[in-house]
Amino acid sequence: MQEKQKKAIRWISPVLIALTALIVWRVNYEIEFMMDDEWYSTVLYADTPIRNLSDIIRAQIWHYFNWGGRSMAHGLLQLILLAGEHWADILNTGMTLLLGWLACEASGRRGFSYWFAAIGMILGLNANWKMSMFWEAGAANYLYMTGFLLAFLFCYLKCARAHSLCFSYCNMAGEKLC
Repeated sequence: MQEKQKKAIRWISPVLIALTALIVWRVNYEIEFMMDDEWYSTVLYADTPIRNLSDIIRAQIWHYFNWGGRSMAHGLLQLILLAGEHWADILNTGMTLLLGWLACEASGRRGFSYWFAAIGMILGLNANWKMSMFWEAGAANYLYMTGFLLAFLFCYLKCARAHSLCFSYCNMAGEKLC
């Protein structure tokens, strides 16, 4: 590729990322809390609004024993709902960007053009935007949990790469230093 094209890609990729972030934020802004969001904005067993972290903890303990599982996703959902719609829009946009960045880091592809491509694939390959990324309960279950899993995978891969380098060095030296 010519140097002029590479320079254009390096310049336009951050602009496209910023534009995509603005669009993702705006779509989040347009979609209001609905369905499960309304139920999870209450102390689940008492049907009273969540007012603080203590309410969320009590609601999640009840949720775990009565519904089982997904307490991490639903606890996070309740924290985001407690923060309000404005913060939810900002957090979802940030998580979309972070998920794209984590995909690049885990794959070893760094740079704005790769980051833009990853965000594009997250959006473009998503089967149902409204119910999985822009609906708050969907975002907590899919967007945030995928981000947590990818962050774990990134850390695991980073450790595995470091250990494999260490083991390779030790085997070549014929010593067991690691």
